[in-house]
Amino acid sequence: MAGRDRSNKLMATTTNFGWETPDDTDLVKDGALAMRTLGNAIDTSLVDLKGGTTGQNLRKNSNTDMDFVWAGDATNTVIDAEGDLLVGDSADTLQRLAIGTTGQVLTVDTAVDGKVKWAAVSGGDWVKITASAASAVSSHSISSCFSSTYKVYKIYCNLTGTVGATLSWKGRVGSTDTSTNYNYQLLTVANTTFYNGSFSGQTSASCGDLQTYFTGIEFTIYDPYATAVTPAHALMTGDAQAARYYVSRQTDSTSFDGITFIAGSGTFTGTFYVYGLKA
Repeated sequence: MAGRDRSNKLMATTTNFGWETPDDTDLVKDGALAMRTLGNAIDTSLVDLKGGTTGQNLRKNSNTDMDFVWAGDATNTVIDAEGDLLVGDSADTLQRLAIGTTGQVLTVDTAVDGKVKWAAVSGGDWVKITASAASAVSSHSISSCFSSTYKVYKIYCNLTGTVGATLSWKGRVGSTDTSTNYNYQLLTVANTTFYNGSFSGQTSASCGDLQTYFTGIEFTIYDPYATAVTPAHALMTGDAQAARYYVSRQTDSTSFDGITFIAGSGTFTGTFYVYGLKA
């Protein structure tokens, strides 16, 4: 049986890509030719999908149908270090924002490239600076916790002490400040009895008797890093029968970068948390 002349015959095609397909009325010979034609068309259209290497992505190469290209993940080459971020540079373009430093926050600044940056806290929030633990010691120093970054500091302590222990505190310069430039005022109410005592020329500012029931202490210290003399307030709380409040001051014009807690007698154990607040 002779094959039909297909030269002038309008063949059926696929809807999306126009690939030629066999007609329902094609003879076996004509169908085979049409199938080869269809296969070649598909093979040509999908040639861009061949190849590629491990980790590459398939991307559009142009707006032309079936035009693809294999490419690596460009975002992986932008990042240089742990903590780096990707931010927009322009439409469909990313750039690297290097990691900031401890305590900084991410903030918007339309004047810089990328429109965001790492910056120091501008104020209004307490920031945890450090935590420090002590175990059965007679003194404990927290070094380099004060700086010009913050104007007000709070130190929270959760402590227990040996019976008869007396806890004091003092600012530290270098290793230890042993001057006699501490003055403090003590206000206390115990068993309905009010006591008011003033002390000057001391080597430290006392925080009271750290008995086992005195477990919570809160200090508020104002601008200790400044050279100008500033007041330092210390608040100590105990059980329901003993409430003490100390107002203390170091009277020389010295900048303090840390603080030391001293047991006048006995030892103490606990954890200190230092927070800073910008003015």
